[in-house]
Amino acid sequence: MSPKIVQVFVNFGIGFELQIKNPNKKGIMIVKKHILRSIITLSVFTIISAFTHGTKDYSIENTTFQSGEKLTYRLHYGLFTGAYPVMQTSSKISSINGKPHYKIDISGKTVGAFNKLFKVKDVWRSYVDTATMLPSYAYRQISEGNYKLKEDTYINTGSGKIKIVKERKGEKQTKNYDAPEGIHDIVSGFYYFRNIDYRNKKIGDKVTVKSFFEDELYELAVVYKGTETI
Repeated sequence: MSPKIVQVFVNFGIGFELQIKNPNKKGIMIVKKHILRSIITLSVFTIISAFTHGTKDYSIENTTFQSGEKLTYRLHYGLFTGAYPVMQTSSKISSINGKPHYKIDISGKTVGAFNKLFKVKDVWRSYVDTATMLPSYAYRQISEGNYKLKEDTYINTGSGKIKIVKERKGEKQTKNYDAPEGIHDIVSGFYYFRNIDYRNKKIGDKVTVKSFFEDELYELAVVYKGTETI
């Protein structure tokens, strides 16, 4: 499976440009299909930095967050609040395949008038190895209007295999994929990015990482824009 190139160019005003585009399709990937994808993407990539290459560089030490951390964002249009995305790490360490993992949730739901127009209540979850910051298992529960989805993603970093189990309208579908080393889901990718040391990066430096999402392999590109003291 060949990856699709994803270019990153939205300015958040805190040091990075970020936008996800798929050159083979029109429009921006973050607004494709589901509203909360844009909510999560806007939240998740606020502190994106850089990614290194090579097998030995895929593992990284966590130096930026602790168990029990909670980050709450407000998504609004002018004075009107549309949703509250929440990013939270569990206060307890979980065990996956006998190894300690962080349980990380990103959840979001619409509020007020937006909830009446189009109700969204989504949960994205990733179990990340505390030693490598690589994911072993990811979960999505999507509820957006009449669209419902439950999805389990099992990532075997040793064999380079991914198994995805989707459930919609009471029917389950299982698919298996090959994946490159160092693959991430969206949630684990953000927390990995937070731990990258970008002090030696130059403005305009561009780095990439492979990510698997909705049955496709994407290559995300990040452009470093500098730092700002706030």
